[in-house]
Amino acid sequence: MEEIGNSIREFVETSGFQAFILAFFILVFTAIAVHLISRLIRRALSSDGITLPSSSILINVVRVTIWVFSLSLILSWCFKIDVQGLLAALGVGGILVSLGLQDTVKNLFGGLQVTLMKIVKPGDHIIVGATEGIVSDVSLRHTVVNDYEGTTHLIPNAVLNNTEVQKIEPHHLVSTMISFVNDTRDIDTTIR
Repeated sequence: MEEIGNSIREFVETSGFQAFILAFFILVFTAIAVHLISRLIRRALSSDGITLPSSSILINVVRVTIWVFSLSLILSWCFKIDVQGLLAALGVGGILVSLGLQDTVKNLFGGLQVTLMKIVKPGDHIIVGATEGIVSDVSLRHTVVNDYEGTTHLIPNAVLNNTEVQKIEPHHLVSTMISFVNDTRDIDTTIR
């Protein structure tokens, strides 16, 4: 029995076990931090007086940034891996991957440009080419537009940057409601 206790004590005192424990705590802390920061950003963007639109792209960029930083801390502190060399290798590999994923990269940076330059934001009434509707979200790859017939259109962000976008201000929108009664003598027309 004493040998089992000594074996457990030796295992716990090894640096490998301590590294895994530290990595576990960093991952838990990161998950909690990502959740709280995402909620805080969502709340800040939805409050009145903030000029940035409430788009999912901003929250996703912050999430990815926090996770990359956390994983680099784990690799550096817990497993003694040179993160600088790894980042340099990833940079070179990133260039090669970006050449293969040009459309995705265009849409990602197009989404950031659409969001940060306030070209469109959720709630805007827009016309892009033959599509007319209300913007519901600006995500990493596309902007979601719901037309007035209930159809959802996914417009690539690169298209929004290269195509004329018409924004219709709410006070310029006109809606007309016409109701007809079966009796030809009573035709009720209502315009609002």
